[in-house]
Amino acid sequence: RHAVLHNENRLIVNCNLYDVTVVDEVACPPGILAAVLNSTLIALTKFYFGRFAGTEGNLKTEVVDVNLLEVPDPRHVTKSIAKKLHDSFTKLCQRDTRPLVEEEFMECHSAERAKKLAEKPIGLPTELQMPDRRALDLAVFELLGVADATEREALCDELYRETSAHFRQIRVVEIQKQEQRSRGDGRAFRSDELAADLWDSISEEEKQPLGEWLAAQVIDGGSHVIHEGHASLPDANDFLDATTVFFRQATGGKASVNTLALPSRDHAEIVFKLSRLGIHGSLRLPKTQTATRKLNDQLDARLSDINEKTNHLAHSRTSDARKADELAGLLRHWWTHGKPTKAPK
Repeated sequence: RHAVLHNENRLIVNCNLYDVTVVDEVACPPGILAAVLNSTLIALTKFYFGRFAGTEGNLKTEVVDVNLLEVPDPRHVTKSIAKKLHDSFTKLCQRDTRPLVEEEFMECHSAERAKKLAEKPIGLPTELQMPDRRALDLAVFELLGVADATEREALCDELYRETSAHFRQIRVVEIQKQEQRSRGDGRAFRSDELAADLWDSISEEEKQPLGEWLAAQVIDGGSHVIHEGHASLPDANDFLDATTVFFRQATGGKASVNTLALPSRDHAEIVFKLSRLGIHGSLRLPKTQTATRKLNDQLDARLSDINEKTNHLAHSRTSDARKADELAGLLRHWWTHGKPTKAPK
């Protein structure tokens, strides 16, 4: 029912596009909640709870941020306010929404011109001049308990000025960054610059190298050594070697094979995955099969998360598929092995 009413195009949810399910539809009508969540007040305040991907104002809002987000409570809505929210949101849904950035800034691609434009008084983008948008926002202020109509109008005007100023500032920085990248010399240098910019936007906790993350998961375990060389793992149904990883290495024209027999299939799969990622040397793994299976599942989840995040970040910076793949690959390498630091002169 919700998909039909509020997701008519049947969009698939993922890490960056979430489903919001109303548990008690009587106490909290889904249509009213949808209206509130699409108000300008939420559009502005969500920046206090999400995080930026890079330095250009691309906001990333995850579940933890949604849980913290302050939202006017639709459960206390009156029939009169509910009608205002419903009518205004219905009209808004019948048209394409516009950016919350003044049009002349959207058309500007020069940092020098953007700087001059920023000296002008704050103006309202087309979206914040639409009657249905204002009617929706006025109804949200009424839901919050602002009974006086004149005060609601004044609050709405102030909200629009702050929203315009915020998005203007983001756009100015975006233009500056785009111009800086366009002046880069050489493809590799530009990729490094873009990757470093994206890397700086990630929290320290999130970008923990895979080896450090793995060590933190295993408090007490046995030590194993991942050999150098190309790793291979027999089929899980192999009667003799299902828990053995083979490492083939060519030295001086001769091929040599090192083997690593492990306590369980999950042990072997973890070693195999890490070796394919270029991680070698001593490794501590749980002693029990149950704990190792859990760690194996956690490793799969983390690798999937890293892959999804790097692809999202890369495509937020370039529409060139080959460039995005190169950028995502560099970010994955840093996420796996840590970002190299330059030695001081």
